[in-house]
Amino acid sequence: LALAPSWRHTQAVVLTLCALAGALYAVTLGSAVASGAVPQGAGFDSLEGVVRLFSSRAVVFSGWVHYTCCDLLSGLYIVRDAQVHGIPHLIVAVFVLPLTLVAAPVGVLIYLAIKLLWPSGSAAAAAADNNKKNLEAKSK
Repeated sequence: LALAPSWRHTQAVVLTLCALAGALYAVTLGSAVASGAVPQGAGFDSLEGVVRLFSSRAVVFSGWVHYTCCDLLSGLYIVRDAQVHGIPHLIVAVFVLPLTLVAAPVGVLIYLAIKLLWPSGSAAAAAADNNKKNLEAKSK
């Protein structure tokens, strides 16, 4: 995403990685549940249940895979949306994507703030229209 945002296979690579992460998540979480690695009282119905859930190393690994997949999908959204709206990739790659990798909600928030503040004058609008047409042509 940072190094080849306009490559025609970037989206397919990211989505393939997310599909693999989804399969790994299902297998590791299923294995943790089947093997009894999930502690008694663990779950998502309360903060205490989540704390108990993440006291299991197997569940923490599954959670890490889950977060990584969500980070990648957030990054994909940011890169594609920035291209459509004419936001320079250097800004996205230097300031937004690293933050998204470690704290996706904050990265998305920062990106949305940049997008909101980015000038929407005629030059930016023309660049955004050109980017949108290029993306549409590449996806065909």
